[in-house]
Amino acid sequence: MKKLYFAYGSNLSASDWRRYCARIEASPEGLRFLRAAWLPDWETSFHYRSETRQGGALTIHRRPGTAVPGALFEADEETWALLDRKEGVAAGYYARVDVIALDEDGQEWPCTTYEVTEASRTEAPVPPADGYHEIVAASLTELGLPTQQLDAAAQGHTPDLLPGHLFTYGTLRQGESRWVAASEIACGDVIETRCPGILLDLSDYPGLINGSEDEQVMGEIVPLAAGPPWNESIDAIEDFLGYGHPDSLYRRIIRRLEGAELTSHAWTYLYIGPTQGLGRVRGNDWKKSRP
Repeated sequence: MKKLYFAYGSNLSASDWRRYCARIEASPEGLRFLRAAWLPDWETSFHYRSETRQGGALTIHRRPGTAVPGALFEADEETWALLDRKEGVAAGYYARVDVIALDEDGQEWPCTTYEVTEASRTEAPVPPADGYHEIVAASLTELGLPTQQLDAAAQGHTPDLLPGHLFTYGTLRQGESRWVAASEIACGDVIETRCPGILLDLSDYPGLINGSEDEQVMGEIVPLAAGPPWNESIDAIEDFLGYGHPDSLYRRIIRRLEGAELTSHAWTYLYIGPTQGLGRVRGNDWKKSRP
């Protein structure tokens, strides 16, 4: 049976995967790329030394309000055995972890990834093995994903939040009823911009849903302050109860903002509640549509 795999390190590279399979005389064909994706509320680091590569390799750890860029793959049972072998599962280096990834339409994808075990995690970050950082960075760039989290981790620094901005389109915008909550997590100037989607009118607030490629919603980019997780207060406002939770009204997602002044990706909230009988917000602009 085929299962979904989230890759964030060297397995993003088709050439690295093929080299490994050639070395152990195995077929690489069972690992099939599906789409770029994000792992929300996790972060990468180099707290692991790979004896095979003779240097640091990536792992992940939980950090609310940030996300790991990567990709979803489909893998058959034989390929999962190869992945386990490559990641040193039997030797106790990495372990499988069940997670939920997001694509850029905001859809959730239950999948599996690998995390370094507690016994193998180093106290301090290990400088990346020769060529490793370059392999991962090239793969992320090819997918249209940012490399700043990887770059900071490779230097042994704690990465900034990724994405580092929140796109607001309703009551969290400046001058609206919940702007105070947004202002409390902001660390710079708010910039007006657009985000792909459609706004539905839920009477007291709007809801962003997916639309065609040429439909854009007017809103604002809020630069996020580091420190306590920014998302706790905003998740509560948006009735987001966690990934995979069936009772959420909105889902915290990551969306590409074409032409945005500060960033190409931002957090925002996708409306996932009932839509029957709801009209659209005039002009896809909540502030201009209000009396």
